[in-house]
Amino acid sequence: MSNQAQDQDDSDSTSTAPVLGSTSPANTQLVQLSWDNPPQHLLFKRTLLSIWKMIASHRYSGPFLKAVSEKQAPGYRDVVKRPMDLTSIKRRLSKGHIQSVVQFQRDLMLMFQNAVMYNSFNHEVYRMAMEMQREVLEQLQMLGEALLCSRDRLGSGRRAARDPDAEAAARGGAAMAREKQPEAAAEAEGTPERSYREQLDYLNPIAQPLASRKLTRKLYKCIRKAAKHKQIRRGVKEVQKFINKGEKGITVLAGDTLPIDVYCHIPIMCEDRSLPYAYVPSKSDLGAAAGSKRPTCVIMIKPHEEYQETYDECLEEVEALPLPL
Repeated sequence: MSNQAQDQDDSDSTSTAPVLGSTSPANTQLVQLSWDNPPQHLLFKRTLLSIWKMIASHRYSGPFLKAVSEKQAPGYRDVVKRPMDLTSIKRRLSKGHIQSVVQFQRDLMLMFQNAVMYNSFNHEVYRMAMEMQREVLEQLQMLGEALLCSRDRLGSGRRAARDPDAEAAARGGAAMAREKQPEAAAEAEGTPERSYREQLDYLNPIAQPLASRKLTRKLYKCIRKAAKHKQIRRGVKEVQKFINKGEKGITVLAGDTLPIDVYCHIPIMCEDRSLPYAYVPSKSDLGAAAGSKRPTCVIMIKPHEEYQETYDECLEEVEALPLPL
């Protein structure tokens, strides 16, 4: 038994794959479909229950339908700290513990990654988990596209009824407001507010907890100082290697990384070992903070006396962020 993780470097995180992509409008439709909107409450439960039935009827669903027992997998609870199975996911959905598509997808990814962590690379369940995970993500992408088409059909009639003069005035007012923003001062701070907000449109579904604009600047500043003293771990393979070795530090993940299965096991590893972690909006900015022209999907910042005050400040704020349910 060994902890099997994705052997992909940072360049792989920018590859395309038929998964639920943050750059796709389909992703927005899935994320916005949640428990919080009363008119969508029934649609939310029906949609996710239909997805659950599709997953439960998958040809490889057998090992994932019920909780893994000690008899089936000796030592399983020693390796997997947060067990998850399809029956538990359905129960959580029925009781209202899952209140967004993000939470639903996170539970699914946890279930698959548990199988990957416990089973060796050549084990049949490992192969089944990886293939089933890929196909489930494809189905979620298709669902998002279907919701997008539905929204466009409903919105076409509303757009026809809008006042074009009022829309033009609104656009003009917004443009004037943007021109008045102190852009030069914001750029000097490192992360312009408007840029940060625009980057939020490209987040993937698992990018939680997300650092605020202010904390993002602090993390980038800390990464720059740590890079000067060679106190960072960069990339999926290197970060997971040193997490497994017991190294301590702040793990910073890029929220616009796709496909998400490149690094979705990293937050689980951090939570199992009580390591603080947070997402920032951009893999390009994360890579630039480390002094690289290449995008970076994950970095671990190690503590060091030369920037201890900055590190401690970031650590306190990251630990205060609420973890996903």
